Amino acid sequence: MTTPGSADSSTVERDRNEIPGSRRWLDATVLWVAAVGAYALTLFLLAQFQMQQFQAWEMEQLVSALRDGNLELADVLGASPLVFAYPAGLVVKFALVGLAVVALAWTGRRTLAWALPFAMALVSISPAYSSTGPPVPHPLSGGDQGNLWGSLVAQPAMRSYDSLSTWPFFLGVAVQTSLLLLPLVAAPTRRAAVPLASAARRAAIPTAAVAVVALASIDFPSVDELYRVPASVLVLGLVAGAVATGAGSAWLRLPAAVAVPAIIGPIILPDFNSTTSQYVMLSLAVAVGALFVVLGTLATPWMYGRFTALRHGDSTATVSA
Repeated sequence: MTTPGSADSSTVERDRNEIPGSRRWLDATVLWVAAVGAYALTLFLLAQFQMQQFQAWEMEQLVSALRDGNLELADVLGASPLVFAYPAGLVVKFALVGLAVVALAWTGRRTLAWALPFAMALVSISPAYSSTGPPVPHPLSGGDQGNLWGSLVAQPAMRSYDSLSTWPFFLGVAVQTSLLLLPLVAAPTRRAAVPLASAARRAAIPTAAVAVVALASIDFPSVDELYRVPASVLVLGLVAGAVATGAGSAWLRLPAAVAVPAIIGPIILPDFNSTTSQYVMLSLAVAVGALFVVLGTLATPWMYGRFTALRHGDSTATVSA
């Protein structure tokens, strides 16, 4: 027979032993959902603001045309009402990158999970406003979908953006990075099977090979592509090799080592996937490259062992002779 006090103590002890890591991963998932919701709301507000700008500009043009007696232009402006277009594709991309961050943390690569959002911003350095303006890091919604963040300072139908400030893109990068890192607040720490430095060394040679092939496949690469493509391949190769040698079951870890780069690859290189078919093709190409890196990473210890054995055999044969 137990007293009420002893029953309460046993309950507390049992609660402490209930796999706290599982509860923390559930919390991390909830934070990921919250981050996606906050990002979706932010894009909605930006798109709404941009549409209001276009409506005000169109109304000014219509009034000006009527004042000047240009009925033809007034008819064109009045016959083409603006339609609100919500950038749902950007929300999907953000959600996928967030899942990649959580997957990196789950495989014990917490350092890479923290670094991935910053790496995305760094490899996205490109002209800020429609191929003009100074090169700056931009968020997912900075280089396409009508430059949602750029609309904070740009006006509709502007011919030159050279004199405009680029602070909206830095603000967008800060918001995006903070939301992507939000799930890591609750994600527990896991110990990977192989240290990150060793995983990077194992993945270095196959990643370099994939980078060479990627550059060779581009006809007349631009200066921007000459550094963005190798930088992106290095990021994706490191992610593939790190996940393949991380924590967790191999049945989940190895598919994740191919899937995570395939998901974030086309997002890191937004200029190469303007259509869905291009996105799918690039994703498949990144998956093939990631698979090569994973196989090379896993085979490196075996190849090193064989090379050492051959050298040892040659040394023994020389001594015997």
